[in-house]
Amino acid sequence: MDYISLKWLHQGSIRTEKGFLAEHYVEMPRSMLRYAIEKFPETERQSYLRGEA
Repeated sequence: MDYISLKWLHQGSIRTEKGFLAEHYVEMPRSMLRYAIEKFPETERQSYLRGEA
């Protein structure tokens, strides 16, 4: 999955995006993760970036 796909996924269903991220965020490139979570609340973004989500 690429950046563009994640952006479209976010526009469609936040639940689907979070499900995908729950499985893959640890192995995603950091820049891709940052784009995927840019619209999330600050506390949730920080937990993904720290690897605690």
